Amino acid sequence: MFFYGCTAKQTEVTTLPEVIDQMNDSLSHEAALDHYLNATVYEETGDYLQALAEYNFALLNDKYSSAVRVALARIYNQLGGQREAMLVLEEGWKIGVKDDELLKYLADYYLRFERRSDAADCYLDIKSARHLERMELLKLAALLQTSYRYDEALSSYDEYLSRFEPDPEVYQKISIIYLTLRDIDSAEANLKHIIELDTTRHDIYFVLGGFAVSREDWITAEEYFRIAVGYDSTNIKYWFNLLLALSEQEDSDLILKTSEDAINRFGDLPQLYDIRAGVFEHEGQIPEALAATEKSIEIDSTRLSPFLTKGYLHHELHEWYEGAAAYEKALSIDPENATVLNNYAYMLSEQNHRIEDALKMVNKALELEPNSASYIDTRAWLYYRIGRYEEALSEIKIAMKMTPDSAELYEHLGYIYKALNNEKKARKAWQQAAELDPENEEYARLAR
Repeated sequence: MFFYGCTAKQTEVTTLPEVIDQMNDSLSHEAALDHYLNATVYEETGDYLQALAEYNFALLNDKYSSAVRVALARIYNQLGGQREAMLVLEEGWKIGVKDDELLKYLADYYLRFERRSDAADCYLDIKSARHLERMELLKLAALLQTSYRYDEALSSYDEYLSRFEPDPEVYQKISIIYLTLRDIDSAEANLKHIIELDTTRHDIYFVLGGFAVSREDWITAEEYFRIAVGYDSTNIKYWFNLLLALSEQEDSDLILKTSEDAINRFGDLPQLYDIRAGVFEHEGQIPEALAATEKSIEIDSTRLSPFLTKGYLHHELHEWYEGAAAYEKALSIDPENATVLNNYAYMLSEQNHRIEDALKMVNKALELEPNSASYIDTRAWLYYRIGRYEEALSEIKIAMKMTPDSAELYEHLGYIYKALNNEKKARKAWQQAAELDPENEEYARLAR
């Protein structure tokens, strides 16, 4: 084995403690290079323990040497001592060693131990001495972002955009920061920069559509979702959000047309038939709504929602047997569903049939959702059906405090007052119902 340097001498040593005992106090500053060179030879031959000893001797003689600390960290890493490697580099940083290589190595070790903010500080020290290169600046910005140092991250991204070419991914990262800070306007502005650079980014149009939804700007939302669908018609969430925007504009014809286009694209997707059923029901086309619901169930009979809709539609048609069968199926899927329990109970009240069963259902619904005015109204109406008028009046008044502008509640109130032989209050209640829903002919008839 050859040793390099005029001060080095060949010594037979078998253990690290013996080396330290013999040589610890005899090393001069110039000897650091000798031990460093000896260590590189050991390292090349794979004798990492001897290399470790020589690098440590070199460090004892020159603690400010970046090369020695980086080499020593490399050997510790080879021997599985990642934490020791990090500590060697960290100690150098703390005493003022700010060489690029050391700081980059240290940043990498900090990342291994999830110390992202410290890793960012390493790059900030490098930046204080020179301009960071393109990838270095991106790495610094990302480290600051994941360390929740958002103002510094934004500053780094802004520097990147001022020094290098516009980058859609940088604008996207900036928008994520602004979203985290709940600055929707700034997030949206940066996303718009992305589609200025790449008009085919359908994912960005989708997010912009979401921003429009949050503002309840349904026309703009429709525009963005429609563009997203145009670029990627295979993404079902784009279609569903487009249908949402259309439904909020109550454009029934366009919803039906769009849902048909979606069905042609995706085949038998039951939720699309659910949407069509809702539109038909809203337009008073109950048979068409029922047909769409039946198709949804035909495709997938395991979901609750189409059976709930089916029960309601049969109720509207006064098809009591079919309605009960639909609600029973819904309860077999989810016995604890308060909406199903209430709607089933109300349908039975309309028939004046199985009232005690209906009361059990609505009481269970109210145990699940005690603050529902609709459920309280159902119980009041059931009390009315079995002649418990005072209890019915008490219940309906509770419901009316919760929803004072419900025409249906005033209708029920009128019937309860009539049963209590208070014609004046009954008529007044029906007049109020007619004022709240002037197109309802039944309310107008009762009010006369």
